[in-house]
Amino acid sequence: HAAGLIERAAGPARSGSQLLRMAGVDLARVERLVAGGAEGELRGELGGGAAPLVEPVAREAVEVLVKYQGYIGQQEARVRAARKAAAAGVALPAGLSYRAVPGLSHEEVEKLEAAQPATITAAQAVAGVTPAAIERLLAHLQRARTMRRAVGEEVG
Repeated sequence: HAAGLIERAAGPARSGSQLLRMAGVDLARVERLVAGGAEGELRGELGGGAAPLVEPVAREAVEVLVKYQGYIGQQEARVRAARKAAAAGVALPAGLSYRAVPGLSHEEVEKLEAAQPATITAAQAVAGVTPAAIERLLAHLQRARTMRRAVGEEVG
């Protein structure tokens, strides 16, 4: 409800995008707050005949972009990491157990075991292996490296 939004928004000033990322807040509510202040939001009015902040054709796109901005950034970072690993020719350990990689589908495990790619680049070229599978494989390799370092430090 409006009072709840105003209560949650109380305190430090928040941008429209910060408000829009709050649960249950849509662009229309942000516009009412911006145009009519807290009182306008409580009345459900746009206030003062103000024009919408975003053109009607772009409203949904703006809401989705703002609400999922964090997730989109994470996915973009993963894609960059996969491309960087491919460009660097990251080697896959001989005898790697693809069954031990969390999240790989049965089909992906079978195809990778049959192909036995030597690098991430070669794994990307295996038919039926998705970009998400490559991300999981890279994450698995990173976890394994981290564990080896931790064990090496404990032993050393």
